[in-house]
Amino acid sequence: MIVLAIAGYAWFLWDSEVMAKWLPFSSLLVLGNWFPIGAAAMAAVVSNRLQDQGARRALPMGAMLCVGGFAAVYLVLGSAPKCGDLWSDDGVCYQTTQKTCSAACAATLLGQYGLPASEQEMAEICFTRKGTSWKGIYRGLKLKTANANLHVSAEKLNFDQLAKLDRPVLLQVGIQQWQTLGHASGMEVEEGWTPGTMHSVICLGVINDSQVLIADPNPSIGVEVWPRESLDRLWRGNALYLSTDQASQTGLIDNNLHDHYANR
Repeated sequence: MIVLAIAGYAWFLWDSEVMAKWLPFSSLLVLGNWFPIGAAAMAAVVSNRLQDQGARRALPMGAMLCVGGFAAVYLVLGSAPKCGDLWSDDGVCYQTTQKTCSAACAATLLGQYGLPASEQEMAEICFTRKGTSWKGIYRGLKLKTANANLHVSAEKLNFDQLAKLDRPVLLQVGIQQWQTLGHASGMEVEEGWTPGTMHSVICLGVINDSQVLIADPNPSIGVEVWPRESLDRLWRGNALYLSTDQASQTGLIDNNLHDHYANR
């Protein structure tokens, strides 16, 4: 039962946005990590079943406790990459390393609401290592908005819900490994997407039913219009965004930029 519970947690909850609803704290990265609890429970079962059996009891218990201890700290091991400070005239923070697209997007998102942030700062407080987990981004946004009238939301959205939000939204996009069995392999060749490598971008708004305005942290791309077909193929619904208590303040911050592309 414990093994099944751990497997169920890993499959259904570990990377699910519902965790942010249950535990809406900057410490979600720690509080939402239940693998150490599962390992401790398994160690307790082994201890109970192998009482008075010396090494036969100590070895599996020690192994499970080591696994649990590593699971508790592995997300924060290491250090953040060394970043630059590169911004576009449109207020888009560009990534200056291959691993900091999420940190750069978090800085862009905060900047849209007048909160100063840098790629380096966000990489550090989001615990960016070989990439950034969505819980790490959530942590960084929660810390930066702690004294502001802003709420951080992690949601699973569809296109219509994204359009109704009418505000900047951080999206995780990319081609999953399983998608290469179908039509995505052609997209990899044509557009440079590597299967299994996820990327963060900012959706500045939905222009119409067939186009979205995207701010890509890649300095060679920047702000561009995506056809809805590309978004549908690359986006699985993962979204992080900020909102205020006043509905009048929740629209797109840079309306001029949005209108410029909408009228092209």
